Amino acid sequence: MKLATGTAKPYGTRVVRQEEIQEFVKDIAIDEFPGVGRAFSKNMQKYGIKTIGQAWDSPHLYESWGRAGRDLYAKLTDNDHEGVQASRSRKGIGISRNMDHPIKERDELFRRIAILVRHWSHTIMKLGVNPTTFHFSLGYENWGSSKKQYTIYRLFNEKFIQEFAQDKFKELDLYPALAVKYIGMSAGKFIHHDPKTLDMLEYEEDTKMRKLTDALTKVREKYGMDIVRGGGEL
Repeated sequence: MKLATGTAKPYGTRVVRQEEIQEFVKDIAIDEFPGVGRAFSKNMQKYGIKTIGQAWDSPHLYESWGRAGRDLYAKLTDNDHEGVQASRSRKGIGISRNMDHPIKERDELFRRIAILVRHWSHTIMKLGVNPTTFHFSLGYENWGSSKKQYTIYRLFNEKFIQEFAQDKFKELDLYPALAVKYIGMSAGKFIHHDPKTLDMLEYEEDTKMRKLTDALTKVREKYGMDIVRGGGEL
């Protein structure tokens, strides 16, 4: 279950037993469920359905939406009997956090973002991929969300992604007076480390930073993720 593994990112494993599923998903926002698009999300919100738990309690509503509604309800309640695919080509790498206590202070918010980016960057480096698309999202308490996707051709390294993520999250934070309850980021559309496909103006500096990030990745693998932290986390 993607929702389960999402709570254990970047490296953990989460097991949710059949009898625990309803309790586990009851407070998760409906639009976080894989496969719930904007149209369904808007329809559900019209009927006051904001969480997966509320969706479980409304089978008649999904029945009224025909086959698509019935199929979605089966997925929401883990009754679709869809098999688990043991392996597939990786399309994206993401990390996210739902805050039990929403954050209003922006210095603290961006400190948390810096920590998440460090773990996210480490995962990307471990897999040896070079993403070119980046998706960032913020969820606000009792309000909504702000999200956007960016495309940039750079040789991936931790310095680049920290600066890029901080800059884009500041642009994304459209409601600075509201507390943030969710932070999400993902990367995809991987390319080879071919200079012909990358931004040549930044390539020399990015190559240096890539070597440094490679070294940091090895150190963190041996001594733990917190052995080297960035200034933005302090």
